[in-house]
Amino acid sequence: MANPEMKPLIFMGDGDALSIGLGHFLHLCRRNLDCIVLVFNNHGMSMTGGQMSLSTSIPDSYTATSPLGAYENQLDAVKIAIEAGATYVARTTVAHPRGFMKYFKKALKHKGTTVIEICTICPTFYGRKNLDTVGIPNAEGGKKMDTGGKMINYLMERSVRINQAKLMSEKELRYHYVIGEFYHNTDKLEYSEVYRRIQEKMMKRT
Repeated sequence: MANPEMKPLIFMGDGDALSIGLGHFLHLCRRNLDCIVLVFNNHGMSMTGGQMSLSTSIPDSYTATSPLGAYENQLDAVKIAIEAGATYVARTTVAHPRGFMKYFKKALKHKGTTVIEICTICPTFYGRKNLDTVGIPNAEGGKKMDTGGKMINYLMERSVRINQAKLMSEKELRYHYVIGEFYHNTDKLEYSEVYRRIQEKMMKRT
């Protein structure tokens, strides 16, 4: 606000953005302040020991605090960001670096709140406790995802491009990551611009 020429780059975990920090995240998007928010979604609280995330853990996945499987419904960072008012919203995974580079370059030029969700699962707290069939009911077999390479393969196999997702049912998409650009609005005023107009009006009145 003091220097609108600056463009803050904000790093958030899924717990920060969609759990304890959800209120801040919502109002940042609502204001459309010119910044880039990178939400790193690892489906758990890996910074504090791998506990279940009440907002993002995959149903039936095992964590340090859900030995019988996670049971909470997930929140969708992309949908929340769009509904709250962010003006450029995308999702990718650590298995798709070129996609991230594309979205990040656009974000640097975008005037307003950008939210890029990056799905990045922790091999230590998540992968070693779960099979690559996690979340799929009655699935047989499956392999543990206890290395970075296995996690990358898992994300590659579970990812679906947004155009492809439009041809799939909600049931088919349930266990997949839909990646791509979801929203881009260049018409909404950035918050500092709105605030500056208010200042100008006040100056005319005094």
